[in-house]
Amino acid sequence: MIANYYKIDPNGPLELSNLRLLYTLVGGRNFHWFFLVSLQVEIVGGTNILPYVPVTQEAILAGDCAALSRALQSIAEGIEMITAVMARTYGSQQAAHLWKHT
Repeated sequence: MIANYYKIDPNGPLELSNLRLLYTLVGGRNFHWFFLVSLQVEIVGGTNILPYVPVTQEAILAGDCAALSRALQSIAEGIEMITAVMARTYGSQQAAHLWKHT
């Protein structure tokens, strides 16, 4: 999935409004949106959550409460960002009943 997109504006952000799919199996707006939202979740998780997992582990092993708190705060912010991306799936683009069958 990660390699199945292109940026509309090559200099723009890796964000839903600037992404299009290269290939689809079925096509249609519902499928495009489904895959793009999944891609955005992976982008957010990979840049805003994943890097802080080893930091939390190291902070726990070192007994560094301040570093642990900062890392957990960063992870929480990443989860909030993913929540916002997921909220878009039900608002501006598609009805929830369509997602259930996608």
